[in-house]
Amino acid sequence: MIKNFVNKKIGEKFSNPPPFKLSDMYEDTDERTPIIFILSKGADPSDTIKDLARLLEKDKNIRELSLGSGSEDKAVQAIQKGASEGSWCILCNCHLFEDWLPNLQIQCDRLKDANTKVNKDYRLFLTARPCSRFPIPILQSGTKIAYEPPKGLKKNILGSLIKINEETLDEKITQNLLDFKKLMFGSIFLHGVILERKKFGPLGFNKMYDFNDTDLTASIDFLLDLCNRDKIPFDSIEYMIGEITYGGRVTEELDFRTLRCTLRTFLNQEMVYNNEYKFSQSGI
Repeated sequence: MIKNFVNKKIGEKFSNPPPFKLSDMYEDTDERTPIIFILSKGADPSDTIKDLARLLEKDKNIRELSLGSGSEDKAVQAIQKGASEGSWCILCNCHLFEDWLPNLQIQCDRLKDANTKVNKDYRLFLTARPCSRFPIPILQSGTKIAYEPPKGLKKNILGSLIKINEETLDEKITQNLLDFKKLMFGSIFLHGVILERKKFGPLGFNKMYDFNDTDLTASIDFLLDLCNRDKIPFDSIEYMIGEITYGGRVTEELDFRTLRCTLRTFLNQEMVYNNEYKFSQSGI
């Protein structure tokens, strides 16, 4: 009711946040301040960071490391080399390695020290779920971003579309470009529907599967490869996306059937070759 009241009195833009764009936030960062992504379940900003690196032509010097036992030295080396060379460093899932976090604070303190030379192109990205042992000084000095999947089908689709770089796609695909874009939109719509189904508990899927943005990224990569051919292999698309990418997470037979039926609505020959095709009987 509060949302409806705000919409009526001052407009929807005050109750519906715009799709997240890391490029806008990047302008407010610097080489000595870590950028901290506070994650919710199913959120993974790694691809978003890499897309920004490609956009800014910094993707050749990017170091990504998932923290865990045995990664201490590699993490310190990635931070220090990045600071001297000007490359980006992404440390994923800091909450999984709580014992090392005091050492992370030491490294961040070194970056803040005026006597430490830091390349102006350097950026340190940290991703973590809420964690009681995460160093408070890093949180106080860092740029914090609460990163969670968009809420609602429309926002989910818009959030995925805004990450797509059309110029990059045009360079990568040499055949069936228009057909590929239709299939890509279908896969984005499919991804949004699958995530929304999870909100309905056992009415959506019998189990809570950990579908996330990496599934969509993998689907689009498959489409890039499969559409760059004389003839698009629709059977292969259904198998790679339905049975491997998303189906690989599914354990219940009825959930698997639901997934296949949903996929055939959004990824099929008719939606590519029939310009009047609708995703629903109502056509809305």
